[in-house]
Amino acid sequence: MANAPDDMWSPFKTLYQTVEQHLANPHVEGNISDLEAVLQRHRQNFISLLKNPPKDAKSREELNRGVTEGITLPDLGHTVLSKDLVDESIIISDMFDLNEFCALQLLCTAQQQMPNNPGLTRGLVAVLLYYDGRKALVSTLKELFQARVGVSWCAVISPELNHVVTQYTDMLVNYDILQKILDLLEVLDLSKEIEKLSANRALGSPKHYRQIVDLFEDIRMILATCLFNWSAQCGLSEAVTLRLMEYLSKYELNGPRGGIDDVTLTLLMTLLYAFDLSVLQKREDGEEIVKKLPIIANSSYIPTVMDVLTREWECEGLRAVSQFSLGLAMATLRLAPQNIQPSSVNAMDHDEVLVNEAIKGKVFEFLYHVVLENELCFRMEFFIRRLHILVTDFVELMHSKVTELRASADDTARTVQGYQDNGIEPPTQISRDFETLLLIVGKLYADDQLGLCLCMEYWGPMETATNYQRSSSRSVSLFKFIRLAGELLPPLLFVPYLKMLAGLSSCEQSARNTFNLLKQGSTISGRTAITWDHFFNSFTQYYTNLRQEQNPSMDTVYRNRSLGRNISPQEIAGLQAVLELVQAVARNDEMARIAICEQSTWSPLQIMVGLVGCSVIIPLKADLLRTLAALGQSRETALQLWNCLETSQVIHTIPSTAQFHNQGIETEIEQNESRNEVYPLTQGVLELLYTLTRTAIPKNLGSGTRRPGLDPYFTFVVDKVFLRFFNRNYKEPAELWEVAEKCLRLLDLFLETYEVHPGDFAQETRSENPPPGFHVMVQMNRKSDMFRLILFIVDRAVNELDKYTSVPGKKALEASALYCLKIIERTLVLQELFFDAHSVANSSLLLAGINKLLLGVNERTGKPDHVLKITKFVTYRMWMPRHTLLAVKILSRVLRQPNVNAHILGIFTMTETLKNEIRHGFVECLETESGGESEERSLNLDIKEAIMSLLAECLPQAAPNVAHYLLGFDITKDIRTTRLQQPGVIGQTSMCTKSLVNILDANLELIKARIPTDVQQDKLIETAYSLLFALCHNPKTSEVILRFLRSCGDFLCRHLSALPFSNFQSPQVLSQMTGLLKSVAIELKVTAENNQVTLFSHLSRILLGHQGTHQDTTAMDLGQYLVSNGRSSPPNMDDIEQRLLLGQLFECLDFEVRIIERPKWNVYDSSQIAQLLQSCEVSTGGIGPKLIDIKKLNDILRDDFSTVQSTIAAGQRQTVVQEIESILVYALQINTHKKVASATARFLEAWGQATEILFSVAPELALSVESKQGLILEILQIILKKVVHVEIASELANLCSSTVLLLLVNLRLCYVMTTKEAAKQSSVHFSLKTNTLNFKFILGSIVEWIIVSGVASQKLRINLYASLLNVMHIVKSGLRKGDGELKAGGDQYVSRLDRSMKHIEDSPEDEAYYNQITSDVFNTCGDKLIDILCHDGSGGHDICRMLALSCIDMLLDMDSMSTCIQFISRRGYLAHIIDSLVKSDEQLCHVLETVPDNLKALYVYESKMAMLSRVGCSYIGAELLLEHQILGVLSNMRVLDLHPDFQNNTTATNMFTMSAAFVPPIEKRYQQILLPALNLCDVILSTLSPENRSVVAQVVHFLFSHGDMIEFVLRAGTPFLSLGLLNELSVLTGLVARTASSALITEVNSNQDLAAQLYRLQKQMMTLFPRFILSESVLKKIYECQSEDAKKMKHVRLFLQITANLTLYARNAISNHSADHRSTGILFSPNISEGMQSFDGRNNTLEVSPNLGIIITQLKCIVQHYRPLQFYTNTKETIKQKQEELKLCIFIAEHCLYLLWAHLDFYMLRALPVDTLQLNNNWSLGGNEGIVTSSEAGWKVTSENIAALKRSLISVLTEDFCNQIISMSTEQTSTEKTFSDALLRRIKRLIQFVPVK
Repeated sequence: MANAPDDMWSPFKTLYQTVEQHLANPHVEGNISDLEAVLQRHRQNFISLLKNPPKDAKSREELNRGVTEGITLPDLGHTVLSKDLVDESIIISDMFDLNEFCALQLLCTAQQQMPNNPGLTRGLVAVLLYYDGRKALVSTLKELFQARVGVSWCAVISPELNHVVTQYTDMLVNYDILQKILDLLEVLDLSKEIEKLSANRALGSPKHYRQIVDLFEDIRMILATCLFNWSAQCGLSEAVTLRLMEYLSKYELNGPRGGIDDVTLTLLMTLLYAFDLSVLQKREDGEEIVKKLPIIANSSYIPTVMDVLTREWECEGLRAVSQFSLGLAMATLRLAPQNIQPSSVNAMDHDEVLVNEAIKGKVFEFLYHVVLENELCFRMEFFIRRLHILVTDFVELMHSKVTELRASADDTARTVQGYQDNGIEPPTQISRDFETLLLIVGKLYADDQLGLCLCMEYWGPMETATNYQRSSSRSVSLFKFIRLAGELLPPLLFVPYLKMLAGLSSCEQSARNTFNLLKQGSTISGRTAITWDHFFNSFTQYYTNLRQEQNPSMDTVYRNRSLGRNISPQEIAGLQAVLELVQAVARNDEMARIAICEQSTWSPLQIMVGLVGCSVIIPLKADLLRTLAALGQSRETALQLWNCLETSQVIHTIPSTAQFHNQGIETEIEQNESRNEVYPLTQGVLELLYTLTRTAIPKNLGSGTRRPGLDPYFTFVVDKVFLRFFNRNYKEPAELWEVAEKCLRLLDLFLETYEVHPGDFAQETRSENPPPGFHVMVQMNRKSDMFRLILFIVDRAVNELDKYTSVPGKKALEASALYCLKIIERTLVLQELFFDAHSVANSSLLLAGINKLLLGVNERTGKPDHVLKITKFVTYRMWMPRHTLLAVKILSRVLRQPNVNAHILGIFTMTETLKNEIRHGFVECLETESGGESEERSLNLDIKEAIMSLLAECLPQAAPNVAHYLLGFDITKDIRTTRLQQPGVIGQTSMCTKSLVNILDANLELIKARIPTDVQQDKLIETAYSLLFALCHNPKTSEVILRFLRSCGDFLCRHLSALPFSNFQSPQVLSQMTGLLKSVAIELKVTAENNQVTLFSHLSRILLGHQGTHQDTTAMDLGQYLVSNGRSSPPNMDDIEQRLLLGQLFECLDFEVRIIERPKWNVYDSSQIAQLLQSCEVSTGGIGPKLIDIKKLNDILRDDFSTVQSTIAAGQRQTVVQEIESILVYALQINTHKKVASATARFLEAWGQATEILFSVAPELALSVESKQGLILEILQIILKKVVHVEIASELANLCSSTVLLLLVNLRLCYVMTTKEAAKQSSVHFSLKTNTLNFKFILGSIVEWIIVSGVASQKLRINLYASLLNVMHIVKSGLRKGDGELKAGGDQYVSRLDRSMKHIEDSPEDEAYYNQITSDVFNTCGDKLIDILCHDGSGGHDICRMLALSCIDMLLDMDSMSTCIQFISRRGYLAHIIDSLVKSDEQLCHVLETVPDNLKALYVYESKMAMLSRVGCSYIGAELLLEHQILGVLSNMRVLDLHPDFQNNTTATNMFTMSAAFVPPIEKRYQQILLPALNLCDVILSTLSPENRSVVAQVVHFLFSHGDMIEFVLRAGTPFLSLGLLNELSVLTGLVARTASSALITEVNSNQDLAAQLYRLQKQMMTLFPRFILSESVLKKIYECQSEDAKKMKHVRLFLQITANLTLYARNAISNHSADHRSTGILFSPNISEGMQSFDGRNNTLEVSPNLGIIITQLKCIVQHYRPLQFYTNTKETIKQKQEELKLCIFIAEHCLYLLWAHLDFYMLRALPVDTLQLNNNWSLGGNEGIVTSSEAGWKVTSENIAALKRSLISVLTEDFCNQIISMSTEQTSTEKTFSDALLRRIKRLIQFVPVK
């Protein structure tokens, strides 16, 4: 066939899905043309319904050639086929008479579908697909017929779609599709089909066989339903009706009981609807659709049909029903208007004839015994409606016939009575039609499964009497029928009449009407026999007679028994009918139930309980128990009934001392029921106990006679019934499982209502027995008989279900298994609480725990497979979804145990078949469509959510685990090496990962189609996204899952593009977006790390909003596009947010804090309610908030109300009930608020993660630095504009501020990179001018946020302070060109000499912008900001203090904030901070311990010192610091004296490489304490100038206060120390050098102690001088100590810094400030030869005499070390460091020249003209003589020494050497050149012209 489908499955499934999608979603805008196109494409398939493309010899030959020559296939091209494939294709072709190529395509499709059908071969899957495709085709036809225009129902679809479907179906019917359906129903025979499949070995496992049978039967049933739909909507044409009648006439009833199958019943209903004219009662007569009905439109229709009905049928019952229906149709038509009556009026007069013929054909018996025996009647709404119309039409339209039947019934009753009076059996042929009619009415309405309440039509007059409305004539006729049936009721009709009343009492109002009818009694029926009084009086009389017979006169077995009046079987049947009626009324109407029980003259409870204890036949006892169960459904009646049971001892609860006491029900069960093998009494008592337990249990049941409680009843149920049920014999095998079901239902109820309490274990001290649920928990947590039996039932159920065959009592078996699973699951839920209570009670009861027992060995199989058996229920989800849900929950609970995952995983994977079966069961559960009825849909969603929760819980456990197995990972090796593929690719089986993707993709389609979803669906998708994030976050699964998601059509990008989801205000939808954003954040991080720029760019383009109107920018770099379209002004941000997805997502959040208003309660106290609500809070698990348990709260309030109900006035009860409802509503509002707040916080966190990671890891190829700057600025403005000006929750504020901080950090890095790049390219770097408004807005918003934030959250303050610091740094970096590079070299002596140089490089224009931004912002906030900063800097969290102090440091650095220092001092903050240094001294001492507790005190100390240093940078600040005794405080700090020991050898380990570690070494920690103190002294000294003697004196006092430490450092100083110690020495020597001056000497001459200290300090400094000579050997040794070039350069720089400090110290010590700057003293002896000996560091204790030789050697080494800058053309950083190094060399050289000149000037011009010169100078040192007094100090200088000095200098200061010195200053200013030249000239003049004797 040219139009043949590619295969026999795919096109039909697609067709069905398309049609169903259009019909199931009528409100969604869909393209109807698509549906029309699909329908037209499959038109031929419908016309030739279920006819396959025929076999073709040519195709077969071509297929055979494909084995050798190959064949061209549509999708695969030219392919060589395998021999097996061709053989299977030919087999399928022969078996189904199918075209060979279609068979081949079917097999190819089956190959692809094999992962979805584990355990089946390709051929078996093909057979399944073949039948499934046929089912899809006929299902589509059924849906189309159902959706067309008709008379019985209206499809909820658009008129256009309805028109299309109607036209299309009309076309199909014109092609005789209805007759083809009937032909197919005749041809399709299951036995023949099975025979054919068996012959071709096309049947596999029992499951496969069951699937084939179900599919085949479904096809037949759907075909019949197609006919039914058409008939109900449009009627049947004459030809089709005749064909249908021909089909039915050949049907024979099947089975020994003559039942009717579902297909035939459907066809019968089809025929009945063809004759249905009830539409005339519902629609207008002139409607066109009514006139088109074939029975009306075709005049020959009725005569022809009547003719067929006169013929013989195989089943006379079918013919009788057809005649009955047609007769009633003709009666209806006869009453219709003339315009619609057919022309064959003669035929219309035969209605009564047809009805009579039908009655003679026993139509009522057929309806009662055959039709109504089929359950399908009560499941199909329009079946039950048609039967209802059939019966009511007969009653209304054939009233005379009904009267005739009633009269005939009276005659029959008299006849039967006559026969019975004579003791003769009445004849069987007598008419019982009216009796059967009554039974039909009762049976028809008794089982109202659909809740249609059709029986209410019979009670119209009684309803209208109460509602004062006029009833219809139909209702009047039906009510008259009830009265007619009850008038002068003969005994023969007593039971049928009561059964009819019972059936008509199937809803609440009808039950009440029945009660009222029988309460009126004689006014209705004319006799008193049919009244409640008569009924209950009869029971009372019967009970009285039985009690008189049964009461013994003595306690002996030999007593006389008087035989009472026997009761006839007819009377027993009447009592049973009465009980049935009482059950119906009591079960459906509570008011009638209570009225019956409260009637004192009836006493039904006592009488019935008494009858149960009497000698009554078992069936009647069972009915009595069931009636008691119905009466016990109200709380009041249940409490009475408990007391009656306890009093009557029907179930023995009190031990009896009588030797021959009545054993009650137990004896009946053991002796009678077991012998009869029928157990109605057992079922009745179980039903009674279940009802009473569910309704109410008295608190003190049995008190006074025994220990109160339900223990005797529990023992009876478990020991007497449950544990014995399986060992008893049953006539009906189904009853075994019915008994088990009722037992288990009761045990489940015990457990469901049990609340764990520790007092339950203390049975000895309790006055009452524990609840029965306690005993169930005990039995289930130990290896008891009950536990074994429950597991046995589960095992048995699995074995039976695995057979996939029908077994007796299958429904009861499934229900029993369900209750077993519920008991196990509930026990697992309560186990933890139960064991906690067991521990609290200190009970001696031995418990093993059900979670461990379930892992034990199965006694039947010998394997630990209990969990496997339970998990098998997952594979039965198609028909047992409740079992599946419980099985998943149980498995989840068991897997929570440690080290269980591997054990269960081993069980699941014992065999490959089992492994695939279990996994596929979970996959099927996840991939089930969530359509259908609301309950079924809810169950499916619950199952999916439970499975996802199971996967999420197992995922973090040790790999491999059950989650990895279900998700499709290869558990035989490292799961990280798994490569997930699409199912079917490279042998990949079905897996839950693909199912998860499918669920989320399906939801994405709903979002795009704007189809609304409910809360449960949203919760499922929330769980799915959470699981997706867990998979992406788990390090073992992350890479595998992300790779698989990319292969699924770039999953994350597709879903990210759909953000924000609709209804994003919902907390569930917010959580969905949270999981997605977190997954995207991980993907961004991974792709950036792996340099997957394309993937990263794709995600970033979506997040940054490239789509929409700017499609032409895709070719442009994203960064360029964003920069070119960037905006710098904070206003008018709407256009930004339209394109910026991150902005749109942020706008989804609602930050407004909503306060739930607490209602005012008059009865309840608000504070107590608040405590109650808090006590009812429970954790929701995971990261969710604590929510109020509404059920628990309701129970507490209701219990409290019931306790005080009797003590409060009746008028107040309604008030209390209303307040309880108000409290519950208030609790619900609180829960909703918490959910929204939690979801908002989590979404904000996810949004922040995605935003932060996007900008933190973005490669420049994907996002340029310029575009990143612009985007960050925009996002910052969006955030700040939304959050600053509203009151925001603390948690949200923390998250927002954290994101702001990280964005500012990234923005700062961007500007650093921009500056560096601009410096490399010698271009203009970022300027603040272009972003002034942006930064002003951001800075102002942050400052405002700080002011309004309050002190609620320290974390918020920390983030805001850090953000403020970053903004200020960005502003500075934008203004100060190269500032970062200048600071890289460290703080040098030049900066310390003159702090005013720090802003020297700022241009006036940039300075103006700086002032514009900072001043405008900070001046507007006044002193508030400073006050807040100072307050937080003085107390609070340590990190907050540090950042606050840093912010103060930053603000003090601003020129516009000079008044801040005075404000800080005036408010006392400065004094407080200085005083806190003393308090922190002890903590800092603990920091220097080997293993400190923490380092908080250290970091806070550093921040304080940095801030104080900034204060000291201004003149006012320095004076204030001195005023507050800062140096005195530092002098008294003991921690500065705790310098750790160290070694200064060359092999010492460099401990300071660990500075990046979390806990730095102790040396580093000490330096972090010492250096800030030294720097502060240096700052104050620089600010107030070294000429300020007061400052110098205080600094010297500080130094001498820690003299031991300083001496320790100076004595140990060598060039080969570590970098940290060298830096320490450099700072210390620099401070000492700046405090040294000759002016200080004159002030301390009177203070001998200070003079001695100064003398010792001078000696230590001069001892260092010869150690720091930059010789070649020293340099070589330095280079050997350091391995990295950067460290080598730093080491040399520190060496030179120390040398410079030493030369500066020497210069300051000998210089004065006179006009000629001549020195006032000397430090070096004139011996040059001694000092010129090399110092290589081999002897660290070597002290060289301070002579001029050291100066000369240092000068020579410095000149030799100097190199021109042009030789170093490495990196920019290296050049800069070399520049600093060379500047130090020049500085040292100049100071050496000055020292040389000063000493030569002294020796050659001012020395005394004597041979021996004695020098007495307090600043002199002896070379190796140690510390001596001033009178002993001195050198012996002779003229020979001076001459030798002169000669040595002449040899050293050669012309070349002098030129080298001068050349060092060529790059310097002219002043510095002149200084060196002048010194050299003076030195040369002294050498040349000063005579030496």
